[in-house]
Amino acid sequence: MALSEEELEPQALIERIQQERRLQATFSVPELGIPPEGTEAILTSEPVALAFGPQKPSILFYDVSDEPEFKSTSVSTLVIAWINDLEDGTFSEWPQTVEQMAEYRWATGFPLVARNFFQLVVQIDLGDPKVLKFMNTILDQSLTEMPFRWGVVPLLVDEESETLAQVLWHALEHMRPHEISLLFKRLAQSTLNQAGRVDASQARGILWQMLSVNDVEDKDLLESFVKESHITSSFRLRLMRLRDYLERICTIPRPGTFGNAYLNGQPVSLNENLLYDLSQAMAYQLRLASHEIHSGKMDKDNLYASFFYHLRNTKSSRSMLRTMLEEAKASLRPNKFVNFPHIFRQLGDLGEPLRHFIYSTNDSLISIRLVGDLDSDSTISQMIAMLDAMRPGIEPFRLSFVHTGPDGGFVSRWLLSAMYIGVLSDIPPQILSAALKSSDRIAALTQLSLDYGIDSTEYLWKPIASNFLLASQIEQEPGTTLLINGHVLSGVFGLRTKDVEEALSWERSVYVDALLEAVNVPEGPPDVRSQVMEFALSAVGTAFTDSMDKGAVFKSPPERMPVSLALQARSKLCLSQGDPSSSIHITGVLNPLDSKAPYIASILKMLSSMRGVRFTVMMNPSLRVTTIPLQAFSRFNMRVVPEFDTNGSEMAPAAVFTDIPPRSVLTMQLHAPRTIVAMAEEALYDLDNLRLADVNGVMGAVYSVNSVLIEGHARADQEPTPSGLQLTLSTDDGSTVLDTIVMETMGVLRHTKSSVKFWFIENFLSPSFKAFIPYLADTYGFKYELITFAWPSWLREQTEKQRMIWAYKILFLDVLFPLDLDRVIFVDADQIVRTDLQELIDLDLHGAPYGYPPMGDDSEDMDGYRFWKKGYWKSFLRGMPYHISALYVVDLKRFRYVGAGDILRRHYQRLTADKNSLANLDQDLPNHYVAMV
Repeated sequence: MALSEEELEPQALIERIQQERRLQATFSVPELGIPPEGTEAILTSEPVALAFGPQKPSILFYDVSDEPEFKSTSVSTLVIAWINDLEDGTFSEWPQTVEQMAEYRWATGFPLVARNFFQLVVQIDLGDPKVLKFMNTILDQSLTEMPFRWGVVPLLVDEESETLAQVLWHALEHMRPHEISLLFKRLAQSTLNQAGRVDASQARGILWQMLSVNDVEDKDLLESFVKESHITSSFRLRLMRLRDYLERICTIPRPGTFGNAYLNGQPVSLNENLLYDLSQAMAYQLRLASHEIHSGKMDKDNLYASFFYHLRNTKSSRSMLRTMLEEAKASLRPNKFVNFPHIFRQLGDLGEPLRHFIYSTNDSLISIRLVGDLDSDSTISQMIAMLDAMRPGIEPFRLSFVHTGPDGGFVSRWLLSAMYIGVLSDIPPQILSAALKSSDRIAALTQLSLDYGIDSTEYLWKPIASNFLLASQIEQEPGTTLLINGHVLSGVFGLRTKDVEEALSWERSVYVDALLEAVNVPEGPPDVRSQVMEFALSAVGTAFTDSMDKGAVFKSPPERMPVSLALQARSKLCLSQGDPSSSIHITGVLNPLDSKAPYIASILKMLSSMRGVRFTVMMNPSLRVTTIPLQAFSRFNMRVVPEFDTNGSEMAPAAVFTDIPPRSVLTMQLHAPRTIVAMAEEALYDLDNLRLADVNGVMGAVYSVNSVLIEGHARADQEPTPSGLQLTLSTDDGSTVLDTIVMETMGVLRHTKSSVKFWFIENFLSPSFKAFIPYLADTYGFKYELITFAWPSWLREQTEKQRMIWAYKILFLDVLFPLDLDRVIFVDADQIVRTDLQELIDLDLHGAPYGYPPMGDDSEDMDGYRFWKKGYWKSFLRGMPYHISALYVVDLKRFRYVGAGDILRRHYQRLTADKNSLANLDQDLPNHYVAMV
């Protein structure tokens, strides 16, 4: 596993080592018996890395039109409910052909055309108020300004979904597009049923209210539907075609989306990223169809409405399970494996029934476990679909069950009895499927009990299932959960035999074959081979998905790669230490003159003191050195185990520096782990300007841990994250903890009659100054507060102390100050202010988030130093003034409202990719974006 230098913090590294040891223990269980070196060989093999590593999603097209369903009947019945029509004359000012559209350059928006070229089909649950609210918002944004023809396919989630689909179809016959958007809004705001869904009777009433003012031709027919829920023969046929359509092309919506969406058959995300995804998809599709567009064939042959549905690689159907597997691999939905060696070790004897399966053939390399309420009709239907897939010509697999519903149901109790006595594998799948399909299911299963000697067991599912769910950390969702060789697919419903067959084919070609290339699975009893494959695939999958989780939200997951032991053995640039038989082998590639080399070398020295760890250092020096790379003296102290003195007391960790040049001016700085904020507690001398020649004897400083950083992130589940989202942390007793910041000057106090409060960044204050602040406050009568801040891990960090202080002055204004503070003033400590700063608090900023004064031109002493008058800044500013950061005011509420902090941090990250940019960080950054913020 390759780790970057940013990931080499001691605690994190020790945790990684413990994780690797747990992983090796997983592979060494009796069912697998793979030693540590074998584990490393498997996880670093190329086939396994390609199969289990992250993968970008492929761009695919599906025929989401309702043409196949339309052809299946002689009656003109549409499945897709089209909300708008771009060819109805409303958009006569837009280009009238696709070829004309391509002649324009649409630099800031979507290409416009008064043709139904960009068809956006969405499959949504009309009973979900959140979905309806989203649809209302996005339709209001797009119906008049964007070139999409919106089509809706209602998902049939429950019985009331059919009524809601008819409400939409009736509405489309009598309402204009913007009224459909209003209908969605009113449905979302209506009184919901006990399940929190749109009530069908309420929906019919809303439809009647919205149409009663219109001249409705078939008012009697509509009234019979509203008052009696009457279904016409045409709508009944439309519902049949809708079921056929959903069976052909529907898949389970991804978590964090409001349904499924397709632009001309290309899947896009139906969530807050929709407009971005649409812009990317449109650009790709225009390139794909560029020949037909520019040659005029697209318009001449009227291809624009169905061009992408008839491409050679367009798929006519979409398999539910296969899509879920592909999306999980592409990280479009949660990608999780359960660790079966760990689970069965936790379960002990309770897990014995779960080792029994029903087999399609004797040699099944794929294992599926169905987790759900085995007594519910929907789960039994899925069970039948999987049993029907156990036939010749289909990839063989074995099937087992975990019942999570209440005990007492006949089917679940019968299955537990068959699994407990171990006869489930003796029953042919076709026989069990026929019994479950029987009109008298209990009688059919009772006959199977007599035929195979299955006695009713007194054991219950509850202790088995509860411990299984706890050990596997599976979260139960509506529907069932499938474990395919340990791969978790949650929220499955409406499973078909065809879906199972597609999933089996994908699992075999992607995961099973990759593992078979890396591992020689010995011949043996078929059930043993099946168990080896299930345990091995779940263990490998867990190793890779766990490492992806460790990648953090803004970083790529670490990769595993083979290390050449032969090269290490013979190269003079490789230094090794530790027992060669140790289970943990760490290889470091190190430039010995790099500025971080002393730190990394110290980390390796710490690791050498751990048992069971061996390490190798591969020297990789730079061929050209233009500057002296080592400009600091470094010491490192990190203990794996505590140390005690002769009295038995634990010794405090300490770093000792000797032979330091006495006349050099030095700055002492502590590099603590990122999660710890430490600062000087006791120091006789100024640690920022230290010259050992002026020190009498030995100079010492004591640092203490001021606070522990808790770092996390938040993501919106479905709805967009609101701009300026505020987070308040509070203690158990209800007192709030608010983040604040900033350095201010004392010199202005005597010039104002207003109350003053100073915010000091404690990280950069000396112990003596912190001790002196209370006396200053008493003397001058001001309030003060000490604040602590730690640089976020996802933002490129400044290492020089002065630049770090500059960064704090501009990058974190929105997150450091209390939410109830309106304005704050920054004044450099050496800045002379000749007026009352209250004027800045009262100044009208005209909607700007902050106000900076321009650099002055009236001092002759500054001639020759005005860098903004020439070179880069002269050409960039084009006559605008360059502003100075020595004195400025910030409107914190406005700053948060416009998202200024996000804008500045985003551009800071981009500009600092060049280490020579932002020479004066605190004022160069706002001057770069003076027109934007």
